Amino acid sequence: MPSHDRYRFGDVLLPEAESLARSLPALLRQQQANELDREKIALENKRIEAAQQQNDRAFEAQENARAQATQRYKEEFAFKKEQAKQAEMNRLVASVEEPYQKAMIYRKYGFNDLAENFTAMGDKQEAQKDILKEFDSFTDPNEILQNSSTALSGLDPTSSAATYVREARQQAIDDLDVKYSELLEIPGFRIAHERYTQGMKDLTMSEDNKKLLGEAYVKALEKYGAVDMTTPEASGAGDVSFAEDDAVKAVDEILGGTGLNLDTGEITDTDKPIQEQAQESIQAAEMSLGQVNQALPKQRKKVQEARQQLNLAVSPEQKTKREKTLKFESAVLEELQSRMKEARTLGKQAEGVLKETRREQARFGFQPFR
Repeated sequence: MPSHDRYRFGDVLLPEAESLARSLPALLRQQQANELDREKIALENKRIEAAQQQNDRAFEAQENARAQATQRYKEEFAFKKEQAKQAEMNRLVASVEEPYQKAMIYRKYGFNDLAENFTAMGDKQEAQKDILKEFDSFTDPNEILQNSSTALSGLDPTSSAATYVREARQQAIDDLDVKYSELLEIPGFRIAHERYTQGMKDLTMSEDNKKLLGEAYVKALEKYGAVDMTTPEASGAGDVSFAEDDAVKAVDEILGGTGLNLDTGEITDTDKPIQEQAQESIQAAEMSLGQVNQALPKQRKKVQEARQQLNLAVSPEQKTKREKTLKFESAVLEELQSRMKEARTLGKQAEGVLKETRREQARFGFQPFR
C-alpha cells in the first residue's frame, strides 16, 4: 500500500472534533433551552397544581357552606315544626278545663310526665267532687256540722273545696246560734251548745267521742225543750217531696192543738147551751190568734233563713233540697196565716151567735136555743 494511502492519525478524529467543536455551542444552547423549558414546565405545573388546590379549597368551602346551610335549614325546619306542635298542644290544653282532658292531650304529644301529673290531679279532683257531693247532700245544720270533719279529712286544707266546707260548717254553727238564740241565754244550754259546736270542729277528735258529744247535745236540747218538730228534717219534709197536709200537721204542732174545727168554722154539736158554746169558741179563737201571732215571726224568720240558704247553694243537688225546704217553710207560713184568718172569722161568727142569743134572752127572758 502506498504510503500516501495509509491511515494517518487524525484523519477521522480531527474532522469529528472540529464538527463537535462547531456544534458544541449549539448543543449547549439547546441544553440550556431544554432546561429552561423544563423549568417553565415545572413552574407551570406548580401554578396549575396551586390553582387546582385553590379550586379544591374553594369547592370544599362551597360544599361545606352548602352542607351547613342544609343543616341549618333542617334544624330550623325541625325547630319550627316543634314550635308549631307546641303551639297546637298549648292551644288544645287551654281549650279544656278537666285535668283528664289535659292529660290526654299531653300524652298524645309525648309529654308523659305532664300527663301523669294531670292524671293524678284529675284523680284528686274526682275524689274531692265525691266528698263534696256527699257533703252537699246534708242540709240540716246539725248534719252539716257533724259531717264537716269527715269531709275535711279527705280534702287538701289549702284547696277551695276545703274552704267551702269550712264556710258551710261556720254557716251551720251560725244557723244553730240563730235557731237556739233564746236557749243560749241559759248558761247550762250555752255550755253544752259551745262544747258541741267546738267539738264538731275539732279534726283530732275521734268519731266515737263526737258521737257521744252529739248524744249529749240532743239530751241538752230535750232537757231545755228545744225539740222542734216543725222543721223539714224533723217532720220528714226534707225528703224528695212532702205531702200537702205536712204543713197543716206542722202548724198543729206549733199551735199545740186547740180542739177548734177551723176547717169548717162549725160549732161542735154538744148538749151545751149555744151561748156557752159561742163563748168557748170565742175564747178558743182568741187563744189560737195569740198562738199564731206568737208563731208567725219565728216562721217568717225560718222562711228568710231558708231563702238565704238557697241563695248560698252551689250544687244542683243542694239547690234542689234547699228549694224544697223553702217551699215547706213557706207552706207552713201560709198555713199559719190561713189559720189566723179562719180563727178571726170563727171568732166573729161566735160573737154574732153570742149577741143573737143575748138579744133573744133579753127579749124572751130565757135562752131559746140549746
